[in-house]
This record gives sequence, C-alpha cells and structure tokens, in this order.
Amino acid sequence: MTRLPSLALLLSLAACGGGDHGVASGTVGDGSGNSVAYVVKQEGDGTTTTVRSSDGSAVIRTGDATAAAAFPPGFALYPGAQVVSNMSVESAGDASGAGAIVAFESADTPDRILAFYRAAAERAGYKVESEISAGAMAMIGGKREGDDHGFTLTVNRTADKSEATLIGGR
Repeated sequence: MTRLPSLALLLSLAACGGGDHGVASGTVGDGSGNSVAYVVKQEGDGTTTTVRSSDGSAVIRTGDATAAAAFPPGFALYPGAQVVSNMSVESAGDASGAGAIVAFESADTPDRILAFYRAAAERAGYKVESEISAGAMAMIGGKREGDDHGFTLTVNRTADKSEATLIGGR
C-alpha cells in the first residue's frame, strides 16, 4: 500500500515552486512500483502543492507574512500580532484530514497570549488537556469534544517579543 510522502518531503517539494515559471511537477517512486505525483504552483504570496497517490491526495498551501493564514476551527489571529508564516494541509483518501500551522509574533507576554487562546479554545468546544511551562516557553494543547479536532499552542518569549506557533487540525 502506498503512503503519502512524509511532511518533510512535501515541504521540500513545495519549496521547488519558486522558479521563473512558478510551477514544478513530477513523480516520486519508492523503487517498488509505488509512486506519488506532485504539482507545485506559486499563487500570489504563497505556494500550493498537490500530491496524489493510490491512497488519496493532499493539498498543501504555504504562505509568508502577507498570505492569508488558515486557522483551526474556532481560532483567530491574536489581536495586534503579525503572521510570520503559515501552512495548511487538506487530504482525502486513506489519510483524510486537515490541519494548519500558523507562526506569529506579538509584543504581549506569553501569559496574555495563552489566556486569549485558552478562552477561544473553550468557546469553540475544546478541552485543554495539557499545559507545560519551562523557562521562557509555555504550551497548551487539547481536543474538541465530539470530533477529532485538536490544537497545540507554543509561545516563547525573547527579549522584546513573544514568538508563537498554533497547530491545529483533525
């Protein structure tokens, strides 16, 4: 049974799309007759990579700070924060699901950012199941009741700002 390539391979393929024409495509085989076809397109400020195998397909969208960020259900960008990068993945077939990773920066403290996202999670029906704090880093994570959506928020404080990454999906 063919599996979709690892996220690292998908991200490396997505990086191929920045040439003069903004498009790359091809097929990657595993030497056993299984293959995955991919198409990478530059679209506005981001890149879209479509991957297809016998198990299904996946669409990966990546963007920089000017591209629209894809947030997990019930979440939005922290007020006043700046998106640094973002990625969303949607897949169909044996490995169906969807997810997003959004990295952003804020002048606010990790405690304020965590409180904002804890409240957003609770309003959206997520139960915070884990909380970790170690030095300048703090993290919360949880799942939503009744489905398989989950999230993790990690915030790290530097000298003058907080750097955060929100990961969510099903």
